[in-house]
Amino acid sequence: MGGLGLLVSTLHMGYPWNAFYVLRHISSSWLSCEIIFAAIYLGAFMSLLPHINAEMDAC
Repeated sequence: MGGLGLLVSTLHMGYPWNAFYVLRHISSSWLSCEIIFAAIYLGAFMSLLPHINAEMDAC
C-alpha cells in the first residue's frame, strides 16, 4: 500500500521523471519530504517484516 502511495505521489506531478528534480529541493518542497520519508518508512518496515513473521510463526 505504501509503495502504491509513492507511485501515485510521483505520477501526480504530470511527468514521473520530475520526481528526481523534486528530490533535489528537499529543503523547500513538501513533496520531496513526503517521498523521502515514505521511502525510509517502507524500507524500515520491509527490514522488520521477516522478524515479525518469525514471531508470528513462533506463537
